[in-house]
Amino acid sequence: MAAYFSRVVQAPITAAMTVLEMTSNYALAVPLMATSLVAFVAFRLVCRRPFYSSMARRFLKH
Repeated sequence: MAAYFSRVVQAPITAAMTVLEMTSNYALAVPLMATSLVAFVAFRLVCRRPFYSSMARRFLKH
């Protein structure tokens, strides 16, 4: 969930912290942050703009 959220909003630390607060499982803090960072970097290599920004620009053009 953190990796997907990180990829979509392009905010890995926010994604990790949000999931940590929702689950209250702080033992997974480092793996969640690592997963979020990997997802962020992988998506950034594929797509330069955040997903929501691309959708907003596409919506405003039409």
